[in-house]
Amino acid sequence: MGHRWDIQLLRAIAVLSVLAYHAGLPHFQGGSLGVDVFFVISGYLITITWLRQSAAGPVDSRAFLRHRLARTLPAAAVTAVAVTVVVAMIARDRWADMAWHLVASLTATENVLVSGLTWGDWEPSVEALTPFTHFWSMSMEVQFYLVWPLALAAVAAVGALRAAPGLRRTVLLLLLGVVAVVSAHAYVTWGVSSHGVAYFSPMTRAWQLAAGAGLGLILPSLRPAGKARGYVPVLATVGAVIGVATLVWCFMFGGFARDTDSAFWGFAVVAATAALLVLGRGLPPLSSRLRRLLLPLLAVGTISYGVYLWHLPVLWTVSELGWAKTPLWWVFVVGMSIGAATLSWHWVEKPAIAWSRRRGTEASAPTVEKSAERELQHV
Repeated sequence: MGHRWDIQLLRAIAVLSVLAYHAGLPHFQGGSLGVDVFFVISGYLITITWLRQSAAGPVDSRAFLRHRLARTLPAAAVTAVAVTVVVAMIARDRWADMAWHLVASLTATENVLVSGLTWGDWEPSVEALTPFTHFWSMSMEVQFYLVWPLALAAVAAVGALRAAPGLRRTVLLLLLGVVAVVSAHAYVTWGVSSHGVAYFSPMTRAWQLAAGAGLGLILPSLRPAGKARGYVPVLATVGAVIGVATLVWCFMFGGFARDTDSAFWGFAVVAATAALLVLGRGLPPLSSRLRRLLLPLLAVGTISYGVYLWHLPVLWTVSELGWAKTPLWWVFVVGMSIGAATLSWHWVEKPAIAWSRRRGTEASAPTVEKSAERELQHV
C-alpha cells in the first residue's frame, strides 16, 4: 500500500477532536469519539502487518509484541513520570488517589480501574478527570496487542489451517464476529445504564478493534476488476470527502454519555473510519500543492500519539492552577501539547523504534515487511 497519508490525516483529525473536546471548545461535544477512530485504525494496521510478515514465513510473536510495546510504552512511561512530578508539586494532598492511577497506567490496566470507578452515571469534564485518565485507551490497545497476535498465531498453528489461508481467514473472521457482537451489545446496553463503564470498559470497546482487525483480514483480497479500476481514484476521492465530513459532523454534534441514543454516534464513527480505510487504498498520491496545504495536519498525524498523551496533563495542570480561558490559555494548551509531543517523537518514540529494529526484528526482514513497517511506524 505504500505510505498511507490518508491514515496520517485521520489520526490528526481524531486527536485534534479529542483535544478540542477536553479543552471545552464550543461545538465539539462529540470530540471524545476520536478515540474510536484510533481503535479501528490500530485493529486494521496490526492485522495488516501481521499478515505481511506471515507471508514471508512464521511470525516471531515475541518480536512482534516487543516492537508494538516499544512503540507505545516508553512514551507513556515518560509522560506518567512527568505527570507524577507535577502532581507532587501542585496537588500533593491528592496523591493517595492519584497513585492508583499511576500504577494502573504503567501496568496497562487504567481502563479497568476507571470503568470500575465510574459505575453509574458519568459526566466527562476536565475537572472530573485525572491527568492519568486518558491512559485508559493506551491500556486498551496494549491489551489488544497481547491478545490478538496470540490468536492469529494460534489459528495459524493448527495443522488443518496452516496450508489453507482462506479457511484460516474464515475462522478468524468468525472469532472476530463473535467478539464484536458480544462487545457491541454491551456497548449499547451499558451506554444506557452506566455511561462510564460503556466508555472505558475493555468489554465495550473490543468491537471497535475487532472491526478494524476484520477489515484488515478482508481488504487485502479485494481488488477492482476490469474497467472499474479507472474510476477508483475519482470515486475514492469523492467518498473520502464525504467520509471526513461525516466524522467532523459526528465530532461536532455527536457525543457519548449524553442520551440513550449515544451508541449511534460510536457506530457512525466506526463505519465512517472503516469506509475511509477502504477508500484510502484508491486515493491518488498527493500533489505537491495539496501536500503543502495539508502539511500541518500530516505533521500532527505523525505525532498524534504524543499529542494524545500530553494534552490531558497540560489541561489538568492549567485547570488546577486556576488559569482563566483567555486566548493566551488556548495558545498555551495547544502549544504545550504539540511541543511536548514533538519532543516525545524525536527523543523517545523514534529511539524506541530504532532500538526495536536493532534487536533484529526488521533489520533482516524481507522488503515487503520493511514496506509495511514504514507504513506502521506511526501507529
